[in-house]
Amino acid sequence: MKLPGELRGIRGAGRRRVAAALSCLLAVTACTGEAAPGAKPPPFASPTPLPEITLASGWQRLERAGVWAATSLRDVAAAGPDAAWAVGYSAQAEDEPWNGVLLRVDGARWRVDLKMWKRFPDAIDTAINGIDADGPDRAWAVGNANLDDDTNLPYALRWDGHSWRTFTPLGAAKEQELSDVAMDGDRAALIGNRSAWARDEDVYTPLLLSWDGRRFTERTFRRGQKFEAVAAGGGHTWIVGRRTSGRCADSRPAVWHSATPGGTPAPMPLPDIGTGGLTRVWQNGPSDVWATGNRGTGLACDTGGEPDRPVVLHWDGTSWKEIDLPGRPDTLHSVTAFGPDDVWLVGTDDQAASGRLMLLHYEGQRWTPEYLPLDGEAENHENEYALTRVPGTAQLLLVGSEDCCDDQHAIIYRR
Repeated sequence: MKLPGELRGIRGAGRRRVAAALSCLLAVTACTGEAAPGAKPPPFASPTPLPEITLASGWQRLERAGVWAATSLRDVAAAGPDAAWAVGYSAQAEDEPWNGVLLRVDGARWRVDLKMWKRFPDAIDTAINGIDADGPDRAWAVGNANLDDDTNLPYALRWDGHSWRTFTPLGAAKEQELSDVAMDGDRAALIGNRSAWARDEDVYTPLLLSWDGRRFTERTFRRGQKFEAVAAGGGHTWIVGRRTSGRCADSRPAVWHSATPGGTPAPMPLPDIGTGGLTRVWQNGPSDVWATGNRGTGLACDTGGEPDRPVVLHWDGTSWKEIDLPGRPDTLHSVTAFGPDDVWLVGTDDQAASGRLMLLHYEGQRWTPEYLPLDGEAENHENEYALTRVPGTAQLLLVGSEDCCDDQHAIIYRR
């Protein structure tokens, strides 16, 4: 069901899905600029034919501890091998209200640590959209409480090592959301959007809330842009999304960047890849940043037309370049990296057998595609997936959901 503004805190909404298959290698384009001295070239895919896609190995499914379950997980953050969290929502059935949940991952098991209906008992439904951690006693999460048909109360959760404190810095208003958060020491960057649905349901006014360790500062950006995801580190802030001159169908991928703590992120030049948007970002440092999203706006703007296709961009400290991928994912959901020569992507492949999730791994020379077999369907467009590295280890955490409707349930895997 389509609801006003497609805000994540409203039941039935969620991050838009890309419905295309990548049937050939994409052309490599780049912004102008000289390569930095000594900089490594981005990991372009080998032009050799796609090898047979094998099943992934080394992944362990984590089991639930306790009676509380989750239906879908949207994001995951790890501060170390003994400190990791995942966020999303739980619902009794497909047509029942959402209840935002925050999970704690301990070893080979996970448990529901926080249920948002207890914090917002008067809300129609709630969801938690994003989380980030910068240590076992420092984490932030963001979400939305739906108070009535079009009034939202975005909220933030702060972990201090003992308890989660709730903030509502925007107050209650119509058509607003907080969609993601990133930490950099004591600093946190929270992003979201406001929508004037009565005028144009797919055109937004993005906002940035900056936490300096004591208080929030709000910045509002030009209408016609949308913030989707944020990453931060070393004083830098990176935001990805889309921008338009006035119509959603004209949207193009966009990246905003600030190189100083608390600075205002400004647009960056990108390769000309046509219409589309970016939905995920991961940064290892000021010269190694990854962004994923899609070409085309058919699903993002409900305009139909040509199928959308995945896109991957890499920042090498000088310019953004588009990266070729082998395989045929119709959707890229998430990206994480240990370094420029160890990068992981997770996506779905409509041509794969039911219940197989596509993983793409770059090992310094080439991309290797593989399938992670699930117990239920993976390709349904209601399923979301997120991937993160575990600091201090060579481990990965993958969260999401399988199957759909009344049978949909959350999954967590460790590698």
